[in-house]
Parts: sequence; structure tokens; C-alpha cells
Amino acid sequence: MTGKPTVFLIDHDAEFRDSVRRLIAASGIVTEEFGRADDFLRDYDPDRPGCVLTELHISGFDGLELQQRIVAINPDAAIIFVTGDATVQAAVTGMQRGAVDFIEKPVREAEFLESIRRAIAHDATNRESKARREKAHERIAALTVREREVMDMLVEGRSVREIGDALKISPKTVQIHRAHILDKAQCPSLVALARLRLTASGELSERLEWNGQQP
Repeated sequence: MTGKPTVFLIDHDAEFRDSVRRLIAASGIVTEEFGRADDFLRDYDPDRPGCVLTELHISGFDGLELQQRIVAINPDAAIIFVTGDATVQAAVTGMQRGAVDFIEKPVREAEFLESIRRAIAHDATNRESKARREKAHERIAALTVREREVMDMLVEGRSVREIGDALKISPKTVQIHRAHILDKAQCPSLVALARLRLTASGELSERLEWNGQQP
């Protein structure tokens, strides 16, 4: 992740872009403006934090098509639609595809700024989650193929003897593998190992947060 969170504003209406930029700047948030969707897509860097704020109907693009193009580059992108002629179906489709919000023009400033802050926070949470998954993957990648087999059985709750019988190795060998796995994965316990594996697979709910513990 590089730089401060930025609102990437895409709208063909230069007057609207200018008013939004001044409103957002007054809240200390950086903006970058684009009059065309293809200009934005050409410059878009998914590593830059922030959110995309786009009109539903823009030059050369349907906003929902733009959403699909952005998500193809960055599946976790935080997108807000702002429009003066949204249909219920368009709003439902955009939200189903992951849009953070759908705001109708003329915008109400307080609601508008709150939506932007929420989208930026959503983006930050997604980036933190992705970083945790990547670190978990790196720690698991340090294990050998056999160690991963043993790890999978350990987190399933299988006993040392059961693992030994399944893999046709001695219980002592299983214990040695267990010690190496915990050491390489930097886990103090099997519970921590299970948390690491779930984090790497994306199965661990961010809402649970495992009592605030990091994997």
C-alpha cells in the first residue's frame, strides 16, 4: 500500500468534479479527477489506497461495466456510485457486485462525506485482511509437503496415532513433524496453527477477529 487514501473521482461534469474536490479537500482528503473512464483505467494502480467515486453514466462507459473492469483488477475495490438518474435495478446490481454505496444527486454534504469515509475505511480493512492472508501464506509456504499433510490432520483434530496410521509413519515421527511445523509457522500452539491456516484460506471471519489475536 502506497500513499495517503485518495478519492478517485470519475465524472464527465467538470463543474460537479470541481465542487466535489473542494468539498472533499476541506475534509483533508486527497482527490484525483477523471472526465473519462478510460483515462482512469489507464492510470489506475490497485496498490494505491482509497475509493472510486463514479457517475453511473460516463463518457464511453456504463458505470456498472466500469465497476466490473475495476473489480477485475482489484476485487476488493471500494466503489461509490453518484448519479442523478439511477434506477432501482441499477442500484441493486451495483450493490450486489460490491459497491459500498449508491448516492443520488444533488448530494447531501454530510451524508456524502460519511459515505466516502466509510468507503476509505472499508478499503483499509480489506487491505489489512489481504496483508494478513499473504503473511499467513508465506509462513505456511515454509513447510514441506509432508509437513502440510500433517498440519492439515492436526488442525482437523486427529491424534498423533491417527496421523501416523494414515501416513504410515511412527507416532514419534509425527511428533517431530509437529514440532517443526509449529516452529516454521511461528505458532505457539495448535490453536494458533489452526488460526493461521484459516487466515491463509480466507475462511476466518474478520468479524470474529479471534478475540483480537493476530495469526
